[in-house]
Amino acid sequence: MTGVCRALCEGKAGRAYYSAAGRQGCSWQKRRQKLCRVPSLPGGRVALFSQIRDSANVVESFVRHYASLGFFRLLLYLDDPNDVSRQILEESGWVESGFVELVTVDASLRAAWKSMPSWGRVGQFAEMEVQSRQILNNEHALQRAR
Repeated sequence: MTGVCRALCEGKAGRAYYSAAGRQGCSWQKRRQKLCRVPSLPGGRVALFSQIRDSANVVESFVRHYASLGFFRLLLYLDDPNDVSRQILEESGWVESGFVELVTVDASLRAAWKSMPSWGRVGQFAEMEVQSRQILNNEHALQRAR
């Protein structure tokens, strides 16, 4: 079973997703079959990086959307260490299934930023500018993906 299928088939997140699919006139089993037939790219898998903050009201919809498109994994950087989105994703089963990885922007990540290629250009703005953090987190995510 692929990572996408496993994420959609197990846990509360998958059951809720298939329950909604059933209300649209198809059974969760048919929805699962359709999603499990998403062809993987030759020679690799596709992951998505995103930095999120205060997204508790839309985060599960965001994750379901990218799961249905066939992404292998979502790497979500939580810009606020106390963001409720972490709890929502952990309780819904997306993290446990391995489809979502959460990275908190905390002291250890900030220390890792200093080794990123753009640190000299944007590092001085990282504490006050979200765009600087996005650049550094993007480079961090690329390093993790290699």
